Amino acid sequence: MKNIEKIFNALKELNEKYTHTLISTEELLEEEENIIELPQIHERMNKVLTNLSQIEDKEKLTSELLQLHLVIGDIEWQFDQIHKMVRQIIKNIED
Repeated sequence: MKNIEKIFNALKELNEKYTHTLISTEELLEEEENIIELPQIHERMNKVLTNLSQIEDKEKLTSELLQLHLVIGDIEWQFDQIHKMVRQIIKNIED
C-alpha cells in the first residue's frame, strides 16, 4: 500500500515540475483524499485475514470471504484511480 502513496507523490512532483499543467489541482486533492483512506483499507484487510484463519463455520467463512472481496475491490479501485492519473499525465505531456 505504501507503493501507491509513492506513485501518487511522484505524480504530484511531476505535475509541479510541469507547472501544474499535467493534472488539475482538484484531481490531485481528490486523489489525496483517497490516499488518506489507505491505512483504513489496510487495517480492514489485516482484520479480515486474521479472522479467516480462525473461522471454522462455513457460513461465517463465506461472510468473511465476502469482506475480503470488498477490501480487494477497494484496493483495486485505488490503483485504478492512480492508473487513470498516469494515463492523463501521459496524454497531457504529449499535447
